[in-house]
Amino acid sequence: MIKKFFFKIENKDLEYKKKYNLKKVKIFNLTILKREKNLKYKKIKLLGITVFFKKYHQDKKPKQFYDNIPTRLDNVSCFFQQNLLSCKKRFFSNYVVIIGDLSIPQCYHYRILGKIQAFESIGKKVLVSSWTDFNNSIDNLQIAELVIFYRVPYNDEVKCYYKEAKRLNIPNYFDIDDLVFDVEKYTEYLFTMTFNSYEKNELLKGAELYCESLRRADHVIVSTNELKRSALKFNQNVFIIPNVLSEKLFSETRLINKVDDNKIKIFYGSGTKTHDRDFEECADVLNLILSKYDNVELYVHGYLHIDCITLENRNKVHCIDFVRFEDYLYSISGYDICIAPLAKDIFSDAKSNIKFLEASLLRIPTIASGLPEFSKDITNFETGFIAKDKNEWIKYLSLLIEDEELRKRIGLNAFNYAKKNYKTENTLALYNNLLSENINNNNKTVVFVNVFYGISSFGGATIVTENLSSIIQNKYKDWNVCVFTCHIDKYDESFFRYEWNNVTVYSVGVSTVDLSYENAYIGEIFNNILDITAPNIVHFHCIQTMGVNLITNCYLKSIPFIVTIHDGWFICPHQFFCNDNKQYCSPDCVTASKCRSFCNISSQEFYKRKKIMHDALCKAEIVLTPSNYFTSLMAKNLSSVKICTNKNGIVFNKFQNKIKKEPF
Repeated sequence: MIKKFFFKIENKDLEYKKKYNLKKVKIFNLTILKREKNLKYKKIKLLGITVFFKKYHQDKKPKQFYDNIPTRLDNVSCFFQQNLLSCKKRFFSNYVVIIGDLSIPQCYHYRILGKIQAFESIGKKVLVSSWTDFNNSIDNLQIAELVIFYRVPYNDEVKCYYKEAKRLNIPNYFDIDDLVFDVEKYTEYLFTMTFNSYEKNELLKGAELYCESLRRADHVIVSTNELKRSALKFNQNVFIIPNVLSEKLFSETRLINKVDDNKIKIFYGSGTKTHDRDFEECADVLNLILSKYDNVELYVHGYLHIDCITLENRNKVHCIDFVRFEDYLYSISGYDICIAPLAKDIFSDAKSNIKFLEASLLRIPTIASGLPEFSKDITNFETGFIAKDKNEWIKYLSLLIEDEELRKRIGLNAFNYAKKNYKTENTLALYNNLLSENINNNNKTVVFVNVFYGISSFGGATIVTENLSSIIQNKYKDWNVCVFTCHIDKYDESFFRYEWNNVTVYSVGVSTVDLSYENAYIGEIFNNILDITAPNIVHFHCIQTMGVNLITNCYLKSIPFIVTIHDGWFICPHQFFCNDNKQYCSPDCVTASKCRSFCNISSQEFYKRKKIMHDALCKAEIVLTPSNYFTSLMAKNLSSVKICTNKNGIVFNKFQNKIKKEPF
């Protein structure tokens, strides 16, 4: 919905122009540099502002990394210029925005989908985008009440999101559920893993970027106490919101993938490629159990090397490829015992209890290592087993293998425990706390609509709208004032929010201002703005290009509105009663025959347009004109419309200091 900005970049270095084949392009008094030829993406810095140039040969595609980077003015994108039209007032809407890493299915489900359901339960709408989707992410920020950045690295795109959130005065939260942000601890952990030096270096670079995102956030959300302790070293505003089980998960686990083959099936789930060392914690035990019990099999889901399983037991081990999260729970639902071994280290201490929750959801008993998040939920012989050493692993596995009733009882207890303590509704108070400081006041709201305003100020009607909105905003403290307007953006449809003289402005990019009276794209955005602002009244001024369907939107939502007619657009297809040859026609009565002969407008188009305009104005509370003559003129052409005169005024104080006090 919302796009980027034009930024002023002045380059006086001829070498830059020659080297990068640049020329200046000026739009709305904002000068940028534009590359004339397309070659390949090139990133340079001009006066400290990063600029991405998209250039490529026709026979070559650009690098995939840049595919999601937005472009503006054909092939140049300027990411951000701080303090451009900054918003000082707190913004309230029904929208929470999540920008995050959507690439890990289980993380998406527990850390993003869980938030969506929680916020929707307390009356908020949630917009989600990948941090790699620049356009969508910037768009969503414009209407956000708060933004949550899930597991995002502080790279060029994310820097822009943070700066934009700051410009818009939106509180931001960095959410993370792994210890990948603590470089010191992560380094210690990685040296116990089998990654090569290049992979370790890349992971540590990522850790530095995660840490920077955490450090720069207003607030931090984590899933466990151990994560909170580590996060507090870098940011003092840390909240714990645990992983929970959604209603959707409870409903989807009714189907059981059980095969009656008299086998006892132990399973281990490995969601990422970092669990080899964890699995080795109980490898000797598994070898012993597989050798001892002929009817026991081991099922491994996901990424794992099973070299630690002896050759004589390999035929009893089944490796299942990585499956979609949507199918994962069904695929494990027929197993009998879940194992969750974890190596004893600082990284494992911070992990959540997801494996226990997933197994409990399916009424499968779990045996887990004695780490913090498992130990607080698992009580031996009640909701599962905590195995502290090899002997306990053997003991508890043997008990569950040999006693079907014990398996069923513990599985049911675990299910009831998870349902009671880990449903989405249990976290609603925590999410309400994120919004507690954002309680809106009870002010009334008026929305002004005019084709130009603020950065695109032009024309007399715009001055009237600007003065009126500013007076109401500054004089009447129990009213909030918003403006819906346009700006010229000949290269892209854009939308952004800013403040102008203490008034909140929503501006839509249009390629040109014309006399069109229908615009579905702008109408859709305006509909969203009506939902966000919930106005008590809307005041329309000049809305050519924007479309008369904006008026219809108000009527359909039962929002009272008034219209000020500043010119002839509502009755004259050419707005000022002139044809293309600048010949003036008498507007006393605008008829189909006159428009056909004078302006070559078909009768079909004339009556279609007039009916739409007439119908819209009839629904207004009142239609205002700036003079008695115009009131009379409109009354002749628009019957059944409530019209009266409301003369334009001026803000006298603006001109006092410009009046010459001495005679010429």
